[in-house]
Amino acid sequence: MHILHFSTSDKIGGSAKSASRIHNGLKNKGISSKMFVCDKSSSDNDIKEVSRNIIIKKFDYYSNKLLQKFGIQYGFIPSSINLHNHPWILDADIIQLFNIHGGYFSFNLFNKIARKKPIVWRLSDLWPITGHCAYPVNCDKWIDGCNSCPDLKSYPSIGIDTSNLLWEKKKNSYLAANLTIIAPSSWTRDAAKLSPLFNRKKIHLVHNGIDTDQFKIIDRNKARKKLGIFDESRKAILFCAHVAFDNPRKGTDILLEALLKFKKRSDIFFIPVGINSHKWLKKIPIDVYPFEFNNDLDFIRTTYSACDVVCVPSSLDNLPNTILESMSCGKPIVAIDTGGIKDVINHNVNGLLSSPNDAKSLFNNLDFILSNEEWRRKAGFNSRRIIKENFSKDKEISSIIKIYENIIQENNLTK
Repeated sequence: MHILHFSTSDKIGGSAKSASRIHNGLKNKGISSKMFVCDKSSSDNDIKEVSRNIIIKKFDYYSNKLLQKFGIQYGFIPSSINLHNHPWILDADIIQLFNIHGGYFSFNLFNKIARKKPIVWRLSDLWPITGHCAYPVNCDKWIDGCNSCPDLKSYPSIGIDTSNLLWEKKKNSYLAANLTIIAPSSWTRDAAKLSPLFNRKKIHLVHNGIDTDQFKIIDRNKARKKLGIFDESRKAILFCAHVAFDNPRKGTDILLEALLKFKKRSDIFFIPVGINSHKWLKKIPIDVYPFEFNNDLDFIRTTYSACDVVCVPSSLDNLPNTILESMSCGKPIVAIDTGGIKDVINHNVNGLLSSPNDAKSLFNNLDFILSNEEWRRKAGFNSRRIIKENFSKDKEISSIIKIYENIIQENNLTK
């Protein structure tokens, strides 16, 4: 069995983490797995950048940027013109897509690949079924054609409203494709079932998996000292995002409003992690220990371990790795009840779900957890238990392999 993946990155971002986890999980099972990415960070020889030529990559970038302004989203990416003839694609039994909306993969390439190979698409977001955006917050126009887009700036943005034309282009491309969908959350699964673009396509729910040996319980105070936080008595709230300030989709506006309600509390502090995390300084009345984005595994699990509660205030999200990883480290969660988050957070068992767009609800839940040590202890224990029972890496990989095997059998391919 030969599997080839496409991902924007092999390390940076939640989708990239999932792509690498599945890629490595398949290799550990003795299955041939290779990956094309836009930007490579690892030393894995089975991962290649679509283009390693700096000049061509710049051409990709500026070509994509210009065409986006005219609403031609991913219409022409120089690096992917002849990629369909690459030996890795020709040798593959199945092509698996993760994020392809990164300016490295043209939609014409999708059409060329779809003529040759079965495609499995793991939905990192809803971009595959919308006109142009990845997260259609408070908008359901993607269900019937994406006419008159209310937010052209929503990532990935377009300058002219061609969302209906882009939606129709996707619909026509999918009709002839041998396409199977993997949804990592009930939210993406239900959206896929509602979408006319995925009419009659097989849709499988396969939750993200976590390596519980990597993400494990570490003593809180030892973790704090490792980070340079010499404070054992106070309780800490952790917030992690690739961009940790002025990021509405990740809920930084609601989080700011909620943290302001703590007023001058001397018994708690805040740990923001991500790009621009330092901008939280002097914005809230509690102490702030900011850390910039760092993709190092040891740093990530150390920050989870240093806190008492993890806050995930996203306005819309799939099933964030932040929640799963921190739960595996034995932490309770406070999150907004949106997207696929309720798949893993059992309210009042391993965390608390807050009402959307309600800073008071978020504040009350944070305050309750921080004020109840025994509740935090039980919720943290339940977090770890839930991950081990239902969200293990082995369970995820086994489910995906079964999907591959069924596709190979149905298409009379050689393993």
